Amino acid sequence: MSDNTPSAPSSESGSGVSRRKFVKASGVVSAGALAATALGATPAMAHGNQGNQGNQGQGNQGNQGNKKVPVLALIGDRVHNADYIHTHLNRLFAEMNLGFHYTIAYEEFQNKKAILDRLANYKVFLGFRDGTNYPGGYVGPDAWPYTTSMMAPQAPLVNKPWVTDAFGQAVKEWVAGGGGLFAAHNNCHVALYSKDYREVAGGMYDGHPPMRPWKVLVKREQAQHPIMRGVTDYIVTDEQHFTLYDGDPKYILMEGENIDGIPYVTDTGRRLARSTQAWAFPYGRGRVVHNSVGHNLDALWKPQTLTFWSNAIRWLLREI
Repeated sequence: MSDNTPSAPSSESGSGVSRRKFVKASGVVSAGALAATALGATPAMAHGNQGNQGNQGQGNQGNQGNKKVPVLALIGDRVHNADYIHTHLNRLFAEMNLGFHYTIAYEEFQNKKAILDRLANYKVFLGFRDGTNYPGGYVGPDAWPYTTSMMAPQAPLVNKPWVTDAFGQAVKEWVAGGGGLFAAHNNCHVALYSKDYREVAGGMYDGHPPMRPWKVLVKREQAQHPIMRGVTDYIVTDEQHFTLYDGDPKYILMEGENIDGIPYVTDTGRRLARSTQAWAFPYGRGRVVHNSVGHNLDALWKPQTLTFWSNAIRWLLREI
Protein backbone atom coordinates (compact mmCIF):
# COMPACT_ATOMS: atom_id res chain seq x y z
CA MET A 1 0.00 0.00 0.00
CA SER A 2 1.91 2.98 1.15
CA ASP A 3 5.70 2.66 1.25
CA ASN A 4 5.87 3.19 5.02
CA THR A 5 8.18 6.21 4.52
CA PRO A 6 7.07 9.14 6.71
CA SER A 7 6.17 12.35 4.93
CA ALA A 8 5.45 15.75 6.35
CA PRO A 9 1.78 16.23 7.20
CA SER A 10 -0.31 18.42 4.93
CA SER A 11 -2.23 21.43 6.15
CA GLU A 12 -5.37 19.31 5.82
CA SER A 13 -4.37 16.82 8.49
CA GLY A 14 -5.38 19.01 11.40
CA SER A 15 -2.53 17.58 13.46
CA GLY A 16 -0.71 20.85 14.14
CA VAL A 17 2.70 19.15 13.80
CA SER A 18 5.36 21.58 12.58
CA ARG A 19 8.04 20.60 10.07
CA ARG A 20 10.73 21.17 12.72
CA LYS A 21 9.00 18.88 15.20
CA PHE A 22 8.45 16.32 12.45
CA VAL A 23 12.12 16.24 11.44
CA LYS A 24 13.27 16.14 15.07
CA ALA A 25 10.89 13.26 15.83
CA SER A 26 12.13 11.20 12.89
CA GLY A 27 15.47 10.65 14.63
CA VAL A 28 14.08 9.19 17.82
CA VAL A 29 10.97 7.18 17.04
CA SER A 30 10.08 4.28 14.82
CA ALA A 31 8.48 4.80 11.42
CA GLY A 32 5.12 3.52 12.64
CA ALA A 33 5.07 5.73 15.72
CA LEU A 34 6.27 8.71 13.69
CA ALA A 35 3.45 8.25 11.21
CA ALA A 36 1.04 8.22 14.13
CA THR A 37 2.55 11.43 15.54
CA ALA A 38 2.51 13.20 12.21
CA LEU A 39 -1.05 12.28 11.39
CA GLY A 40 -2.62 12.68 14.80
CA ALA A 41 -3.30 8.96 15.11
CA THR A 42 -2.81 6.70 18.07
CA PRO A 43 0.06 4.16 17.83
CA ALA A 44 -2.52 1.41 17.35
CA MET A 45 -3.78 3.16 14.25
CA ALA A 46 -0.27 3.46 12.86
CA HIS A 47 0.52 -0.23 13.27
CA GLY A 48 -2.79 -1.67 12.08
CA ASN A 49 -2.72 -5.45 12.05
CA GLN A 50 0.61 -7.03 12.99
CA GLY A 51 2.37 -8.19 9.83
CA ASN A 52 0.90 -5.36 7.75
CA GLN A 53 3.60 -2.82 8.58
CA GLY A 54 4.64 -2.22 5.00
CA ASN A 55 1.14 -2.11 3.60
CA GLN A 56 -0.96 -0.16 6.09
CA GLY A 57 -1.46 3.46 5.08
CA GLN A 58 -2.94 6.12 7.29
CA GLY A 59 -4.73 8.31 4.81
CA ASN A 60 -6.15 11.50 6.29
CA GLN A 61 -6.93 11.48 10.01
CA GLY A 62 -8.90 14.73 9.96
CA ASN A 63 -9.53 15.90 13.52
CA GLN A 64 -10.38 12.46 14.81
CA GLY A 65 -8.17 12.65 17.89
CA ASN A 66 -8.58 9.26 19.55
CA LYS A 67 -11.80 8.45 17.76
CA LYS A 68 -11.98 5.23 15.84
CA VAL A 69 -11.08 5.73 12.17
CA PRO A 70 -14.29 4.76 10.33
CA VAL A 71 -13.18 3.84 6.78
CA LEU A 72 -10.88 1.17 5.34
CA ALA A 73 -10.16 1.36 1.60
CA LEU A 74 -8.70 -1.41 -0.56
CA ILE A 75 -7.38 0.40 -3.64
CA GLY A 76 -5.28 0.16 -6.78
CA ASP A 77 -4.74 -2.34 -9.60
CA ARG A 78 -2.88 -2.51 -12.90
CA VAL A 79 -5.05 0.02 -14.72
CA HIS A 80 -6.05 2.09 -11.67
CA ASN A 81 -2.94 3.55 -10.07
CA ALA A 82 -3.28 3.70 -6.30
CA ASP A 83 -1.73 7.17 -6.25
CA TYR A 84 -4.62 8.94 -7.99
CA ILE A 85 -7.15 7.07 -5.87
CA HIS A 86 -5.29 7.97 -2.68
CA THR A 87 -5.11 11.60 -3.87
CA HIS A 88 -8.87 11.60 -4.33
CA LEU A 89 -9.52 10.00 -0.96
CA ASN A 90 -7.17 12.45 0.78
CA ARG A 91 -9.15 15.38 -0.60
CA LEU A 92 -12.56 13.82 0.00
CA PHE A 93 -11.99 12.82 3.60
CA ALA A 94 -10.09 16.00 4.46
CA GLU A 95 -13.10 18.01 3.29
CA MET A 96 -15.40 15.70 5.27
CA ASN A 97 -13.10 15.87 8.33
CA LEU A 98 -13.05 12.07 8.52
CA GLY A 99 -10.14 9.68 8.93
CA PHE A 100 -9.46 6.68 6.73
CA HIS A 101 -6.94 3.89 6.34
CA TYR A 102 -6.03 2.37 2.99
CA THR A 103 -4.18 -0.63 1.62
CA ILE A 104 -3.16 -2.09 -1.73
CA ALA A 105 -2.39 -5.46 -0.16
CA TYR A 106 -5.17 -7.59 -1.64
CA GLU A 107 -3.25 -10.73 -0.62
CA GLU A 108 -4.07 -9.95 3.01
CA PHE A 109 -7.79 -10.49 2.29
CA GLN A 110 -7.68 -14.26 1.93
CA ASN A 111 -8.70 -15.71 5.29
CA LYS A 112 -12.31 -15.22 6.36
CA LYS A 113 -11.68 -14.87 10.08
CA ALA A 114 -8.77 -12.48 9.51
CA ILE A 115 -10.89 -10.36 7.16
CA LEU A 116 -13.77 -10.21 9.63
CA ASP A 117 -11.41 -9.33 12.47
CA ARG A 118 -9.95 -6.54 10.40
CA LEU A 119 -13.30 -5.16 9.21
CA ALA A 120 -14.57 -5.17 12.79
CA ASN A 121 -12.37 -2.13 13.35
CA TYR A 122 -14.23 -0.06 10.75
CA LYS A 123 -17.72 1.07 9.79
CA VAL A 124 -17.21 1.40 6.01
CA PHE A 125 -15.25 -0.78 3.60
CA LEU A 126 -14.45 1.00 0.34
CA GLY A 127 -13.40 -1.19 -2.58
CA PHE A 128 -11.68 0.62 -5.46
CA ARG A 129 -9.91 -2.10 -7.45
CA ASP A 130 -10.76 -4.98 -9.77
CA GLY A 131 -10.60 -8.70 -9.11
CA THR A 132 -7.30 -9.62 -10.77
CA ASN A 133 -3.56 -9.35 -10.24
CA TYR A 134 -0.51 -10.08 -12.37
CA PRO A 135 1.81 -12.42 -10.45
CA GLY A 136 4.36 -12.40 -13.28
CA GLY A 137 4.52 -8.62 -13.30
CA TYR A 138 3.77 -6.16 -16.09
CA VAL A 139 4.95 -3.02 -17.81
CA GLY A 140 2.46 -0.21 -18.22
CA PRO A 141 -0.33 -0.40 -19.13
CA ASP A 142 0.48 3.18 -20.15
CA ALA A 143 4.20 2.63 -20.76
CA TRP A 144 5.64 4.54 -23.72
CA PRO A 145 6.39 2.26 -26.71
CA TYR A 146 9.72 4.13 -27.02
CA THR A 147 10.66 2.90 -23.55
CA THR A 148 9.47 -0.66 -23.92
CA SER A 149 11.18 -1.00 -27.33
CA MET A 150 14.54 -0.75 -25.57
CA MET A 151 13.69 -3.32 -22.91
CA ALA A 152 14.29 -7.03 -22.96
CA PRO A 153 11.32 -9.07 -24.16
CA GLN A 154 8.70 -9.21 -21.45
CA ALA A 155 7.06 -12.34 -20.12
CA PRO A 156 3.50 -12.90 -21.37
CA LEU A 157 1.00 -10.73 -19.54
CA VAL A 158 -1.07 -13.15 -17.47
CA ASN A 159 -3.70 -12.03 -14.99
CA LYS A 160 -5.19 -14.20 -12.28
CA PRO A 161 -8.00 -13.53 -9.80
CA TRP A 162 -6.94 -12.70 -6.26
CA VAL A 163 -10.52 -12.99 -5.00
CA THR A 164 -11.28 -16.00 -2.81
CA ASP A 165 -14.53 -17.49 -1.59
CA ALA A 166 -13.47 -16.35 1.87
CA PHE A 167 -13.29 -12.71 0.77
CA GLY A 168 -16.82 -12.67 -0.65
CA GLN A 169 -18.21 -14.56 2.32
CA ALA A 170 -16.52 -12.27 4.84
CA VAL A 171 -17.66 -9.01 3.23
CA LYS A 172 -21.18 -10.37 2.80
CA GLU A 173 -21.36 -11.43 6.45
CA TRP A 174 -19.87 -8.16 7.69
CA VAL A 175 -22.30 -5.99 5.71
CA ALA A 176 -25.27 -8.12 6.72
CA GLY A 177 -24.21 -7.57 10.32
CA GLY A 178 -24.30 -3.79 9.98
CA GLY A 179 -21.27 -2.69 7.94
CA GLY A 180 -21.28 -0.32 5.00
CA LEU A 181 -19.85 -1.25 1.57
CA PHE A 182 -18.91 1.35 -1.05
CA ALA A 183 -18.12 -0.46 -4.33
CA ALA A 184 -16.38 2.28 -6.33
CA HIS A 185 -15.81 2.50 -10.08
CA ASN A 186 -14.52 -0.91 -11.22
CA ASN A 187 -15.07 -2.76 -7.95
CA CYS A 188 -18.03 -4.74 -9.30
CA HIS A 189 -15.40 -6.56 -11.37
CA VAL A 190 -14.62 -8.45 -8.14
CA ALA A 191 -18.09 -9.97 -8.45
CA LEU A 192 -16.98 -11.92 -11.53
CA TYR A 193 -15.02 -14.16 -9.17
CA SER A 194 -17.31 -14.31 -6.15
CA LYS A 195 -21.02 -15.10 -6.09
CA ASP A 196 -21.22 -13.83 -2.51
CA TYR A 197 -19.57 -10.52 -3.40
CA ARG A 198 -21.91 -10.10 -6.36
CA GLU A 199 -24.87 -10.66 -4.05
CA VAL A 200 -23.80 -8.09 -1.48
CA ALA A 201 -22.50 -5.52 -4.00
CA GLY A 202 -25.67 -5.75 -6.06
CA GLY A 203 -24.25 -6.46 -9.49
CA MET A 204 -21.39 -7.41 -11.77
CA TYR A 205 -19.09 -5.54 -14.14
CA ASP A 206 -20.00 -6.09 -17.81
CA GLY A 207 -17.41 -4.08 -19.70
CA HIS A 208 -16.88 -0.49 -20.83
CA PRO A 209 -15.91 1.42 -23.99
CA PRO A 210 -12.87 3.74 -24.13
CA MET A 211 -13.15 6.99 -22.22
CA ARG A 212 -15.65 9.31 -23.87
CA PRO A 213 -18.07 12.06 -22.86
CA TRP A 214 -21.29 10.77 -21.38
CA LYS A 215 -24.08 12.13 -19.26
CA VAL A 216 -24.81 11.13 -15.68
CA LEU A 217 -28.58 11.19 -15.22
CA VAL A 218 -30.26 11.41 -11.82
CA LYS A 219 -33.29 9.16 -11.52
CA ARG A 220 -36.08 11.65 -10.87
CA GLU A 221 -37.84 9.42 -8.37
CA GLN A 222 -34.57 9.31 -6.37
CA ALA A 223 -33.87 13.05 -6.35
CA GLN A 224 -34.85 13.28 -2.66
CA HIS A 225 -32.69 10.38 -1.53
CA PRO A 226 -30.16 11.56 1.09
CA ILE A 227 -27.27 10.58 -1.17
CA MET A 228 -28.65 12.64 -4.04
CA ARG A 229 -28.96 15.94 -2.18
CA GLY A 230 -27.11 18.53 -4.25
CA VAL A 231 -26.48 16.14 -7.15
CA THR A 232 -27.84 17.05 -10.60
CA ASP A 233 -27.34 15.74 -14.13
CA TYR A 234 -23.85 16.40 -15.46
CA ILE A 235 -21.41 15.55 -18.25
CA VAL A 236 -18.27 13.58 -17.50
CA THR A 237 -15.41 12.29 -19.65
CA ASP A 238 -14.75 8.89 -18.17
CA GLU A 239 -15.13 5.18 -18.73
CA GLN A 240 -18.85 4.47 -18.94
CA HIS A 241 -19.10 1.21 -17.04
CA PHE A 242 -21.92 -1.15 -17.90
CA THR A 243 -23.00 -3.37 -15.04
CA LEU A 244 -25.40 -6.24 -14.66
CA TYR A 245 -27.50 -4.84 -11.82
CA ASP A 246 -29.29 -7.59 -9.93
CA GLY A 247 -31.40 -5.61 -7.48
CA ASP A 248 -34.75 -3.88 -7.36
CA PRO A 249 -34.88 -0.98 -9.88
CA LYS A 250 -36.19 1.28 -7.11
CA TYR A 251 -32.66 1.41 -5.65
CA ILE A 252 -31.05 2.80 -8.82
CA LEU A 253 -29.91 6.37 -8.16
CA MET A 254 -28.30 7.35 -11.46
CA GLU A 255 -27.90 6.13 -15.01
CA GLY A 256 -25.31 6.94 -17.65
CA GLU A 257 -25.96 7.71 -21.30
CA ASN A 258 -23.53 8.37 -24.13
CA ILE A 259 -24.26 11.92 -25.32
CA ASP A 260 -24.01 10.83 -28.98
CA GLY A 261 -26.27 7.85 -28.45
CA ILE A 262 -23.52 5.45 -29.47
CA PRO A 263 -24.28 1.97 -28.13
CA TYR A 264 -21.75 -0.41 -26.64
CA VAL A 265 -21.72 -4.19 -26.86
CA THR A 266 -21.04 -5.41 -23.34
CA ASP A 267 -19.02 -8.44 -22.31
CA THR A 268 -22.23 -10.49 -22.12
CA GLY A 269 -23.40 -9.29 -25.55
CA ARG A 270 -25.92 -6.63 -24.58
CA ARG A 271 -26.07 -3.65 -26.99
CA LEU A 272 -26.73 -0.55 -24.90
CA ALA A 273 -26.22 3.21 -24.86
CA ARG A 274 -27.57 3.68 -21.33
CA SER A 275 -25.96 2.12 -18.28
CA THR A 276 -26.91 1.58 -14.65
CA GLN A 277 -24.41 3.93 -13.03
CA ALA A 278 -25.14 4.13 -9.29
CA TRP A 279 -27.31 2.45 -6.68
CA ALA A 280 -27.81 2.24 -2.93
CA PHE A 281 -29.76 -0.28 -0.88
CA PRO A 282 -29.99 -1.90 2.55
CA TYR A 283 -28.47 -5.35 2.99
CA GLY A 284 -29.40 -7.10 6.21
CA ARG A 285 -28.51 -4.61 8.93
CA GLY A 286 -25.96 -2.95 6.66
CA ARG A 287 -25.93 -0.70 3.60
CA VAL A 288 -24.37 -0.81 0.12
CA VAL A 289 -23.50 1.93 -2.41
CA HIS A 290 -22.07 1.66 -5.91
CA ASN A 291 -20.93 4.49 -8.20
CA SER A 292 -19.06 3.67 -11.40
CA VAL A 293 -17.58 7.14 -12.08
CA GLY A 294 -13.88 7.21 -11.29
CA HIS A 295 -11.23 6.41 -13.89
CA ASN A 296 -9.56 9.81 -13.52
CA LEU A 297 -9.40 12.74 -11.11
CA ASP A 298 -11.25 15.03 -13.51
CA ALA A 299 -14.28 12.75 -13.23
CA LEU A 300 -13.89 12.13 -9.50
CA TRP A 301 -13.53 15.85 -8.75
CA LYS A 302 -16.57 17.04 -10.62
CA PRO A 303 -18.62 18.85 -7.95
CA GLN A 304 -21.53 16.44 -8.40
CA THR A 305 -19.25 13.39 -8.03
CA LEU A 306 -17.66 14.76 -4.87
CA THR A 307 -21.10 15.57 -3.46
CA PHE A 308 -22.32 12.04 -4.22
CA TRP A 309 -19.28 10.48 -2.55
CA SER A 310 -19.55 12.66 0.53
CA ASN A 311 -23.27 11.98 0.89
CA ALA A 312 -22.74 8.27 0.28
CA ILE A 313 -20.13 7.94 3.01
CA ARG A 314 -22.37 9.85 5.43
CA TRP A 315 -25.27 7.58 4.49
CA LEU A 316 -23.19 4.46 5.04
CA LEU A 317 -22.15 5.87 8.42
CA ARG A 318 -25.86 6.55 9.15
CA GLU A 319 -25.20 10.24 9.65
CA ILE A 320 -27.86 11.22 7.08
